Amino acid sequence: MSVKKVTYAKHVPGRIDRHYIAFLTRSGEILLAGGFTTSGDAKRVAENIMRGKASSLNPALLAGGLVLFLLDREHYDKDLVEMAKAGELIDCIVIENAPESTEEILAFADKTFKAKDKEP
Repeated sequence: MSVKKVTYAKHVPGRIDRHYIAFLTRSGEILLAGGFTTSGDAKRVAENIMRGKASSLNPALLAGGLVLFLLDREHYDKDLVEMAKAGELIDCIVIENAPESTEEILAFADKTFKAKDKEP
């Protein structure tokens, strides 16, 4: 499954942007996961959850005289993973540069999912 990134607002220099994942359930409900600092991280997590992966190993390189290769295990929301495995999550998007208000994020996600349904 390909996860689409959609931009809520343009990036403002000096402001820390937050990115959220919006999942659409079979019943039409929208679930949010988020607060990611990069949209790439949000997209990777969304793809892994939609595949039904409970966790993943993420490489991290540290340099400071020595080069170390570390692996960090990231665990995903158990309920979302179970819903994905059961086929209850039918679509998801990553919302870049999301607003502070949860209501605004949900309204934007709803509008985006409805627009995707109308695409040929």
